[in-house]
Amino acid sequence: MFHKNVPPTLAPGQIGVVDCGHAEDHRGIVHSVLRVADLAILNTAPTTADIDRIERLPMRTLIDDIATLRPDNTPPPTWVLLNRTANGAKATKQYKDYLRERGWNVFTTTIPSTQVYAGFCLVRASQPCRRTSG
Repeated sequence: MFHKNVPPTLAPGQIGVVDCGHAEDHRGIVHSVLRVADLAILNTAPTTADIDRIERLPMRTLIDDIATLRPDNTPPPTWVLLNRTANGAKATKQYKDYLRERGWNVFTTTIPSTQVYAGFCLVRASQPCRRTSG
């Protein structure tokens, strides 16, 4: 009962951010959060499997159906944020276009993928590279 329990605990002007995880596994939580959300952001990678999850659920229906339970009878504004993107990868643009063609708002900003390799560290050439255990 997020929509009843959490909003009263927020101070005026305070912003709350909620990661609902996989909506297909937590529909009740997602419904409750969407009842009071000012903005919904679908965080997904530009991969066939992740985009398929949005369509298969279907996420659009899940978000639109909550409108009748909201004070203004409209679903929250919804945007897609692509994450784990690779610099220069064609898939990022292709999936942005694909989602836009299907009526989704898609942020122009993406969250790039970062990888850390065991045993390597990147520092300025003037600084020694020290490997830490663990």
